[in-house]
Amino acid sequence: MIVAPMEAPGVALAVAFGRVLRRRGLVAPTPSVAAFALALHLVGLERRSRVLAAARGTLLARPEDRPRFEECFAAFFDAAGRVQVESVEEPSQALGLDEPATDDEVPAGDARAVLRFSPNETLRRKDFTLCTPEEMSEVDSAIRGLRLTGAPRRSRRWAPARRGGIDVRRTVRAARATGGHPLVIVRRGHTTRPRRVVLLVDVSGSMEPYSRTLVRLAHAAVVARREVEVFALGTRLTRLTRQLAV
Repeated sequence: MIVAPMEAPGVALAVAFGRVLRRRGLVAPTPSVAAFALALHLVGLERRSRVLAAARGTLLARPEDRPRFEECFAAFFDAAGRVQVESVEEPSQALGLDEPATDDEVPAGDARAVLRFSPNETLRRKDFTLCTPEEMSEVDSAIRGLRLTGAPRRSRRWAPARRGGIDVRRTVRAARATGGHPLVIVRRGHTTRPRRVVLLVDVSGSMEPYSRTLVRLAHAAVVARREVEVFALGTRLTRLTRQLAV
């Protein structure tokens, strides 16, 4: 597999542009970004038309995304050489835009991407005991949006189904209307139901710094779905499901 050298200027631009596309809801997987970086390394950054063709050929996944893709490209690469990427929601806020380029050239010497620190990446792997009050507020907001899901399990109950075994009783019952001829074959299959989830929250003294966050997580699980039981595990086992369900 051929890849662009890490020190090539197109690598930083490709990574930054991929992030902009993702923030606008477009598909920009890592292999496509790597292909774009290699394309930039091969075609160079001098001619806008070549850069645009490389971007379309590697990053434009669906034809219906082309208007938004072109908008992102114009905002990112037509920034008169002052390209700045930050952790914001809209590319127009992330880019330092003064006046668009009017020719078919992208200044190779001036084009640069500034990749800055994102607190979300650090918070994703940070110990709760090291979080600031502001970061804990972000954690609480993220927990409130969680929806606990899981694979369903097959129950013992039967229900009519389009595929499955023959329901002999209903098939015979339906045949009475046609003189005993089973013209309609009724089938049945097992129903499914959510798996039961049991959460044991350690609230002992050594876990005190984490207990609050763990209880909030358990509360989000109870509110979001049925078949969830929560127990506090300390010197004794205490059921908390009813209290967390309100």
